[in-house]
Amino acid sequence: MRGNQASGDGPTMATVVRIGGDILPPLRTVEHGASPELAWSWFPSTGSREALRMPKFVTIGYGDRDGYERTDPAVRNEAHERDVQLQSEGFDMGVAGMPVQVRNHDAAGVQTESGGFMRSQLPVAGFAVIEAANMAEAVDMVSNTPCAVAHGVVEVWPLDPRL
Repeated sequence: MRGNQASGDGPTMATVVRIGGDILPPLRTVEHGASPELAWSWFPSTGSREALRMPKFVTIGYGDRDGYERTDPAVRNEAHERDVQLQSEGFDMGVAGMPVQVRNHDAAGVQTESGGFMRSQLPVAGFAVIEAANMAEAVDMVSNTPCAVAHGVVEVWPLDPRL
């Protein structure tokens, strides 16, 4: 679920959120204290309720051409339709390009190196930043994407906004 869509599985509602004089776009909200899983980034809102910014998750999809081609074309097509659906809901996602490693040890000067730092059995295929109520919902959202169904894997990382 994203934006002001209600899931029907809890005390959700659409609301207009004001911070100072600014009005933010509608967010999925819960009543204050409704769920410890959703105890992230509270903002004041109009009225007696507080708005909750949905937790974000970074997803990393891994997969290769061999696994993709071994997958039934109908399953692949449904997975691509799922990606299109997620994009149409406003999630940031895309195919991985070539990475660059950046180092600036002791702030003594920037050094770059082409290629990824981490190594895995499958190449990185893509990334997404999604919003979900909790890890279970995030897993459900990506479980039918191309990397998940085409003999690859999708990692789901909670993104904690506290630095």
